Parts: sequence; C-alpha cells; structure tokens
Amino acid sequence: MAASVTYRTEERVAIITLANPPINALTPRMRNGLAAALNRAEAEEVRAVVIEGTDEVFASGLTLNEYDDGLQDITLGDLNRRIEDFPKPVVVRLAGLVSGGGLELALAAHWRVGTDRVRLALPDLGIGLIPGAGGTQRLPRLVGGEAALNLILSRQAAGPSWPAFRLIVDEVRQPATTPRAALDAALRLAERGDWPRSGARTGGLEESEAFLQAIEKRRAAYLAAHRRAELEVVNCVEAVQLMPFEAGLELEATVYEELVDSNHSAALRHARKAERRAASMALKERAHPLTTVGVAYAGPLAAHAVAEMLVAGLSVRLADPDASARERLVRDVTRALETMGEARSLGAGLEPAEVLRLLELSPDMSSLAGQSVLVEGAPDTEKAKRAALSALAMLGRVLGGPPPILSLTHHLNVAALAPAALKDRVGGLALAHRSFPAPLAELSAPEGEDAALVAGAVRLATVLGRRVVRVYPSGSAAFTGIELTAALLAAADALTARGIEPAQVDAAMRNWGMRRGPYQMITEYPAETLSRARLRFGDPGGMSLRRLAERGAPEPELPAEEPEAPVGLGPGSGEDGAWTPVDVRRACLAAVVNTGTCLLDRGLVARPLVLDAVALMGLGYAPATGGPMKAADLRGLFEYVKRCRTLAPLNPALWTPHPLLVKLQREGVVFDRMNG
Repeated sequence: MAASVTYRTEERVAIITLANPPINALTPRMRNGLAAALNRAEAEEVRAVVIEGTDEVFASGLTLNEYDDGLQDITLGDLNRRIEDFPKPVVVRLAGLVSGGGLELALAAHWRVGTDRVRLALPDLGIGLIPGAGGTQRLPRLVGGEAALNLILSRQAAGPSWPAFRLIVDEVRQPATTPRAALDAALRLAERGDWPRSGARTGGLEESEAFLQAIEKRRAAYLAAHRRAELEVVNCVEAVQLMPFEAGLELEATVYEELVDSNHSAALRHARKAERRAASMALKERAHPLTTVGVAYAGPLAAHAVAEMLVAGLSVRLADPDASARERLVRDVTRALETMGEARSLGAGLEPAEVLRLLELSPDMSSLAGQSVLVEGAPDTEKAKRAALSALAMLGRVLGGPPPILSLTHHLNVAALAPAALKDRVGGLALAHRSFPAPLAELSAPEGEDAALVAGAVRLATVLGRRVVRVYPSGSAAFTGIELTAALLAAADALTARGIEPAQVDAAMRNWGMRRGPYQMITEYPAETLSRARLRFGDPGGMSLRRLAERGAPEPELPAEEPEAPVGLGPGSGEDGAWTPVDVRRACLAAVVNTGTCLLDRGLVARPLVLDAVALMGLGYAPATGGPMKAADLRGLFEYVKRCRTLAPLNPALWTPHPLLVKLQREGVVFDRMNG
C-alpha cells in the first residue's frame, strides 16, 4: 500500500487521514500531502479539521534515510507551526502508537481525542537526537518539567496509567466512538470560536520550584556522565520557563540541527539501520509461524540451541542413534536452562523440568520425517559434518527428500561438505551465545541456495528472538563474527607481546563501547574453533592462543627457526611516547576494519552494513559506535590506511592495508556508499 494523505468532508469538517504503513512515518511526501490538505481546508468552506492515522499507529517521525540524505522541506517543525496557527480548530484522533514526530504533531493540534490503547513516546534520544519539532517546548507546557523529562529521557512509551497521560489526551473514549468524538470536538471548538494553543498553555509551568528542581537533578547527572544529547534535552526544557515560546522553538531547532550533524547521532542512526535491515528478513516469514523443529544429532552446539528453542516454546524432536549423546544433551540442556534462567532473571518462571517436556528424544532418525525445519547438530568438525550430512542425504532418499538443513557451526562451509544431493539445501547457522544479549544469527550458504533454506532460517531465528544476517562462504572464511573476533585477538596479541597488559587492552575496548574486551571474548567461542581462526593471522605464540590452549585448544606449532626480534610498538600519543588507551583502541579497530574490508572484497558479505550488524548484534559493540565500518567512515579512511601502514610491521598479515581499503580512500569513497 502506497503512502497517501486522503481528504474528505463530513458535516463541514475536513477529515485528513494519514496512511503510510507500517509505522505511518512522516516522510517528505506525507508532510507535503498534509500541508496541501491543510491548504485545501483553509480555502474551502469547512469549519474545522480532524487529522487521523490508522487504528494501529497515529503517526511516527522521520525515516532514518532522510537524516542521511538531508532534511527536506517542508520540515515537521514548520508543519506543526502551521497546525498550531491554523485559523480553524484542528483536532487529532489518536490510536495505537503515537511516537516521535507523530506525538509532536499531536501536541501542536488544538485538541486530542484517543483511546485507552494509545501509547505516547518520544524515542529520539535512541538515535542521539532531541525532539526537534516543538516537542521540548510544547510538552512541558502541558505536563510540567518533571513529567516531560521523564517521557523524553526514558524513551519509553507511556499509556493511560502514566499520570500525565490525560494532560495530553484531552478525551479518552472507546475505540468505536473516537471518530464521532473527534468530529464533535472539532464542531464544538468551531462553534465556540476559540481553541487552546499548546504554545500558549501554562498549566505545566505553575509548579515553578518543582520544575527547576527536576532540571537541576537531571543536569547534574548528565554533566557527570558527559551525555550531550540528554543535556540538550534538559537545556531546551529549561528554556520553556526562561524564554518566550518562539525563542524556545528556535533554540530547539538549532540544537536539533547540530545533533543531526554529529558523529554520535550518525553512528546511532547507522546502528539502528543495520539492525532494522537484519530484522526486515523476518517480515516476509511472519505469516508462517514455526511450532516444531527437528534436530538431528546431539553435538556440543546442539545443547544450547535446543535450550533456546524450548524456552521460546518450540516443540523439539531430537534424533541421535547414540544413547550416550542423547543423555549428555539432556544434561547440557538442563545446565543451559539454569544458566539462561539466571541471566535473564526468569526465576521460577523457567523450570527446566517443565520446559524439558517439550523435548522428545529418539534413536530413530526417520522420526524426523515431516519436519519443515531440520537443524543438524553434529560436532563442529569437517569429519563429523560430512558423516552427518551424508547420513541425512541417504535418509532423505528413503523419506522422499529431506527438508532444508540448518547445520549448527561457527566456522565451516557446510555446503562444501554436503553430498551433491544436498548442495543447495544446506546452510551453516551460527547462533551467537554470549554472556550479554546478542540476538545475532548468521546464515552461511553459497548463492543459488534453495529459497526454503533462507525461509527456514528466518522462521527459526524469529521465534528465538534473533535477527538473521546473510553471509556467503569464501575460501577458509564462512562466518563473519568469528573472523572479526580473531582479528581483534590478533591485534591484542601484537600489543601484549610488546609490553601492554591484557587488562589494559580489554579496558580500552570496553571504554570505547564494547560489552567485553578481546581477551574476555575468548570464552565466548569454542576454544578449538576460535584458535583455528586466530592462527590465520600468524603469531602462533600470541597470548590469546596460549589462553585458548588452556581451554582445550591444540597447542599451536611454533616455528622451528629462531624467531626474529619483535618490532617495537613505536611512539604512542602519551607523554614520552607512551601508548594510551586511545592508541590501543585505534590499533584494534584498524585491524578489525582492515579484516572487514578483506571479507567484503572476498564476497563473504554483500555490504559493509552487514559487518556492522554482526559487530552490533553479535560481538557486543555499543550502538553509539555504529559498528567498526561506520566508525571508520566517521574517523576518515585516510586515518585508517595511515594507521595500518604504521602498524603493519607488528603483524603484516593483520595490518597491511587491504587494496580495497586503499582504493576507497584514494577515491574518496566511504563504506556507507556501498550499502545501497
């Protein structure tokens, strides 16, 4: 359904309907359509205006693309001034979510009619912005400083239980009666000949002492935390008491434009875009909910995956001829359920014995017949995967053809290991299992795979609350997350080999915005798998490899010849050439960006945005970083090429600038331009 603004009249009231599914975003087309409808209502013999959305969403704000492409006329702020100053009463009929720019538009209207299902939200801080279309000036005039700050700073939606709800929604009615109520309110205001304008409201300013206390409390907190966007919210809300309405709007607009142009907001918007791009795959499969899953073989990766499926309410049928493997899986699943319960604070709501009732075990592989999604959970080695896939291919011939097979692995190109009969029906599925929330699922399969394979992965991931990113195996690399993690560890090893403490490396990356430092990440992957990926960057004596060996990975073979003397770090940016946390962070990021560029050039990922999505959703990068590739864009590729060349003597396999990185820098092309 195309975006549209429709106009009709009823009892000499203009009814303007906004329709831009799924979230009724106020795009330039929608804003221009609304402005044209208002012009028509002013010119025609109508007495008032009602603006409405859909039953699910009244309206939301701008799209992420508009911020990056440049804000276009008519601005939402200009449109809201047009509504507030309109010569005829304007009533909005609210339903569902009223978010961001949609709420700011509603605040500019003269009367608001809604239901008890309405949810009000101003989530702009999530992308490093303040409400920029009058929200910081109109909202406090209605609800006061404390309530306004709570709504804006929390970024959470508020419903009728919020004490200030009825200071915004003037009439709360049953859903079926709101169209009539909005029409009656418009006629009543027109008959009276006078209507309240939010810019002139002062009810929220009456408790001036409480207003100022709320301001000072928030200002002290955000000054200490160096939170600029939050501080600007406080400043703009404070201006409601200190400045005339027009001056407050000008201050808000100036601050908003500065924040839109800031690197902080650009990184947060990019992070949101990366996560939404991954989530968009689920929209195509939401009409086909998954209730049961078949799992073939009870290898180590199967236990946590099965536990996750059970917690999500899926019925799991697991088949493995090996009785000891089945018994071990039950023990491991029970242990995983207990750990998940503690980590997610589910408490008594997650009783392993109850959840395990959804698990059916069988020694008979033919019991998996009829499953629409089949997960293969053999041990994550080439030998085990070849044997498991060959057995499933033979079973498929007996059963009339197997369904698409999702093979649990962190590093293998399983399609290359599968027999010919399964080549286009097998994909690797890597589920990020971290000590922090990590909703990533990587699907690795060559181009030309069966469409049902992707659909099956998305359906499973959606039930698990995960988002799928699509990668294409290339040579020795089959998954992005483990490659970027290995590069980060190789960089850390190069630094610790030259005197920097492991704890300093971890702290530098955490302070920049990672949930855990590189050496803390060692426990987040199977030791042997991560060790193998890490060795591709050389330096078999590195700190991370020694720690992985302690966890059970094979000892790396050291070169027989006498190693060359290690190259010195070179001067850092601190006093007397000391290396600072910033130097450490920049070295680690240069390694990740250079490796990411290599993966992009080899075709493992289709666009840099995928690399950022993996880092954000799987490796614990904070949204404020935007991910490694966006961070490189914001800093400048010239800086990264220069830094890689400086660091290359420490580990040539890691830091020698990739030709594509050099090419992009020379041509003045940023990674974001490759995202399409």
